[in-house]
Amino acid sequence: MPAGWLAAAADLGLVRVPVLAVHGDADLVSPVRAARASVTKAPSAEFVTIAGGRHDALNDATHRTAAAVIVLFLERLRALPQTESGPAGLAAPAAALPRIAEWTSWA
Repeated sequence: MPAGWLAAAADLGLVRVPVLAVHGDADLVSPVRAARASVTKAPSAEFVTIAGGRHDALNDATHRTAAAVIVLFLERLRALPQTESGPAGLAAPAAALPRIAEWTSWA
């Protein structure tokens, strides 16, 4: 793993691509408030709360909702205008990427 990845994980302010954080509101390991505060350091970040989701939202009862959020995020990235170096707006502020304000589990 490149050393820069570890630094970026420690300081999300160093991340220059859009970040999607999917967090369960029933997470007992990492409180939502602390997780949201950490993610807001990234220049282009989206924090999605999964209603009823636990710490590992991709492997609990909310896994379909978490997967849908990820697919929608990736589809929105794919829809960004392309430049010679890739999708435009990847290092831009979060406003460049349309948001999902809150995602609620269907369960």
